[in-house]
Amino acid sequence: MHPELPGPVLGPAEVRPIVEFDEVSKWYGNVIGVNRLSLRVPAGVTGLLGPNGAGKSTLLQLATGQLYPSQGSVRVLGQHAWNNPSLNRHIGLCPEQDAFYEWMTGMDFVRTCARLSGMSGTEAREAAARTLEAVGMTRNRDRAIRGYSKGMRQRTKLAQALVHDPDVLFLDEPLTGTDPVARRDLMDVIHRLAEKARRFWCPAMFSTRWRL
Repeated sequence: MHPELPGPVLGPAEVRPIVEFDEVSKWYGNVIGVNRLSLRVPAGVTGLLGPNGAGKSTLLQLATGQLYPSQGSVRVLGQHAWNNPSLNRHIGLCPEQDAFYEWMTGMDFVRTCARLSGMSGTEAREAAARTLEAVGMTRNRDRAIRGYSKGMRQRTKLAQALVHDPDVLFLDEPLTGTDPVARRDLMDVIHRLAEKARRFWCPAMFSTRWRL
């Protein structure tokens, strides 16, 4: 049970799906992003594989409540994803596009995200340090983000998605632009998250292009 969410949210993970799409369509004018999609995602690591324009990012944006479905319904942890602020604290999102304050250090950025999730100053500092260590950014956490490589930026985005200890983690193109070493490291982080998954946690639902 998630105390912040009204009513019973989920039964055991093997009985109830983490993410549910029921006959979902999303239209952008005359362009179809998703068409009558029905989907059940159980706890565990689920990957979305497809070329550009296949609808992967649209699906993740619907699941994280950033887009309203033109048709059908989207539920995460048993709750409607759209216009549901109480669900936000249970979701972590690592977006495809960067959205940093470049003058901040990685530590400042992740700590600020933790504060915005409702943590106290002390809790935010501890959570940020712990999460940055988990993604291999401790050595570079006090450098300004403007000087980060693509791999460092991806790690920092992953850290901000994890810092509030979400129940569901969504990763949109998490390996894009990374070199082979950084890609391997990030994949190892995702596998470690899967191993530590809680009963209700879908540790990663991620999208990537064919070229992976």
